[in-house]
Amino acid sequence: MLLYSDGGTTTLLQALIGGMVTVRVDEQSLIRAGELELDVRAVLCRGQDSELVLRRRSRLSDAAGVILSSNLVVMSSAALREQGLPTLDVPFGGQLIGAQVPQFREQLTHGVADWVTADSVAPALFRSYLIHFSHGGLVYVHEHFNPTVVPLAG
Repeated sequence: MLLYSDGGTTTLLQALIGGMVTVRVDEQSLIRAGELELDVRAVLCRGQDSELVLRRRSRLSDAAGVILSSNLVVMSSAALREQGLPTLDVPFGGQLIGAQVPQFREQLTHGVADWVTADSVAPALFRSYLIHFSHGGLVYVHEHFNPTVVPLAG
């Protein structure tokens, strides 16, 4: 359900665990688009390597501190102008819902990649998509899900 939904991940994770989800922002910084991974630049900036973008790395967790997902959000300069800087204490999707930002989501890819902890490596689901704001701003989102919370389909 998480991989194919165009709804908010935070809301879906809350339904899955039956509780609240909190965010921990590990990085939120303004960088030049040229510093991004090539695949992100290709879909978000379309060759504008000097464009100033916001890169945000965060983790969503449950009340016990179990990490539910690891996330990368990159906002284009147009999205930053339209929406402003995200706050650090609310999941990004929740901020968009709260601000009632007109948007639609375009699924890019999904699949399986390693979920690495201090103790183990396990296959885990991921997805990436673009959020299109009504006035042209774009946001790239990559979500990687803890396989103990969001197991691979059996």
